[in-house]
Amino acid sequence: MDAANYINTLDSLALTETSPTAPQFAIVDLAVDDGFLGQLYDGMKQATIDWFSLFIGSAWQPDWAHGPILVNLTTSPDFASELVPRMEARPLGVMIHSDVSNTEMLQRCQHWLFNNDNKRASLLRFYDPRMMTPLMAALNKNQRVQLIGAGELWSWHNGHQWQQYQSTSDSAAVGDQVPHVTTEQLNSVPWYRLAVHAREYAEHYCNSLLSHPDPQIWVMNCLIQARESGFKTKADQERWLRLAIENGDTCYKQDTFRKVMEQRALTPAEQLTAMESNSESVNASV
Repeated sequence: MDAANYINTLDSLALTETSPTAPQFAIVDLAVDDGFLGQLYDGMKQATIDWFSLFIGSAWQPDWAHGPILVNLTTSPDFASELVPRMEARPLGVMIHSDVSNTEMLQRCQHWLFNNDNKRASLLRFYDPRMMTPLMAALNKNQRVQLIGAGELWSWHNGHQWQQYQSTSDSAAVGDQVPHVTTEQLNSVPWYRLAVHAREYAEHYCNSLLSHPDPQIWVMNCLIQARESGFKTKADQERWLRLAIENGDTCYKQDTFRKVMEQRALTPAEQLTAMESNSESVNASV
């Protein structure tokens, strides 16, 4: 695993950290907030708001109330403003600045959602704000143009901060071209998501990482080691990182830590608790 490559690819996206203002569209996942439709209907009492299920015309249509919808926000800027803090609180979806029609945007979103066909097993939840940055990193330049058309600005809140991607292409995406995301690209998404976490942790623990010439890459290497050692959750990986900060990034090779990791009867969380206890004992005796 090349930690530097993952970090550098994220940097190359040139994302900005600005909250959206006056977006024309939003993609909202009703499965995340079953109360959103009620909010939408309340907003429609003040203004006409067009919205469309991305499941329409597919095998998923019967489940539309638990899936993504496309909302045209141009007629209700007040509703758009109310949606911003709601997206900050929960991973609802994305907001879009675009001049395209409802039909074109809906068609493009459906192309990406079903990723070549409408079989139930083929959904690509590209609108998940926690997935957007890793997915953008996994895509190539042409694919990013297909997803985010010329002149468009997409915004999403990843649970840590707002991210924005501005399309710089001077050519519009081909409306009838169905995108294809390879298995290799999809397999790389979790690693890019790990790189997103590495950048967040490098910022959070910056005062403890002053001795490292490139803290983001050092943290990424620690998270890779955690994941490859069986620690899959974000919480467990951060605990592993704290152990590495306190004891060095090769601490897992030390006898006291290695013996704990060999105890397969323990859950990953229990292993970390034991290693943290050992770490405290070692540091206390120094």
